Amino acid sequence: MVDFVECTTYQEINLDEDPVVVPRCGHVITMSSLDGHMAMSKFYEMSDKSGITGVISSSEPFSVDDFKACPTCRHSLRDVHRYNRIVKRGLIDEGTKRFIVWANACFIPLEAKLNVQEVALSTTKASLGRSLSQSLENDDPHNIELNQSRAAQIRKFTELAGLRLRYSEALIIRSQIRRFVFKVTEAEQPYGKVYHMVQDFKRATGEMVDFAADGNILRVRERLLASALLLRCDLILLSDFMKAFHDLSGQNSSMYRWPKGKLTMDLTQNRRDCQDLAADAALQGQPMQEIEARVYFARFVTLERAGG
Repeated sequence: MVDFVECTTYQEINLDEDPVVVPRCGHVITMSSLDGHMAMSKFYEMSDKSGITGVISSSEPFSVDDFKACPTCRHSLRDVHRYNRIVKRGLIDEGTKRFIVWANACFIPLEAKLNVQEVALSTTKASLGRSLSQSLENDDPHNIELNQSRAAQIRKFTELAGLRLRYSEALIIRSQIRRFVFKVTEAEQPYGKVYHMVQDFKRATGEMVDFAADGNILRVRERLLASALLLRCDLILLSDFMKAFHDLSGQNSSMYRWPKGKLTMDLTQNRRDCQDLAADAALQGQPMQEIEARVYFARFVTLERAGG
């Protein structure tokens, strides 16, 4: 049987009126039957006489209800160019769904580990129990100024003698969050990769291809969540260091010289990053991440005033 609508065999059809399609799997199916199976009328303007006459609209994200395949054996139809638009729409949608599941599976453990580390730092008093020979390594007897980028700030005080061990686990978590932030950017998502491949093709060939970045399928929420988590991680580290600095500066210890200096903090970059995240979240319609970014902005201001 080659026509699943009229239940006709190959001998009973007129190929001039209704040609057949032979996918790579080898099954013979009439074009009208396969068009109905692929719901072509949902994506194209169709005519009984001339077939496809136009595109109804741009392909909407998640518009393919299920992954279309050969109705006989479920083999992929990606090699049949007539149905490329529908099949590849489904492939991108499936890839995006897997990306969402993967991102959530990565984010939740990272957040949990950061929560544990925040509790550990807040309940553990800073200790400088290192030998004198180790304490002098990279020790700065002068004032400590934290006024660079967030990464430079973290690197500067976590490398101070006596504090490396305290922040070793937190720095591992921060590195994991940074890698996660990169992996959830729009350019690394399935649709984003396809978009950039098309742009590279356009630049290489000079052809005009109508393919725009679709904000409805590009997942910005995962990137916003990851960026907010990184801000929170930096806030936890800075807050703990400021507390440790004030606690240690009151101790009569000659082993370390940096707690005897002056701590000045200019967190302009931190506040700017919070503002950028809040503006991005507002633009993308993500109020929870916008509020979170504004809360971190206020906490950085409070920290800067207390430390400066």
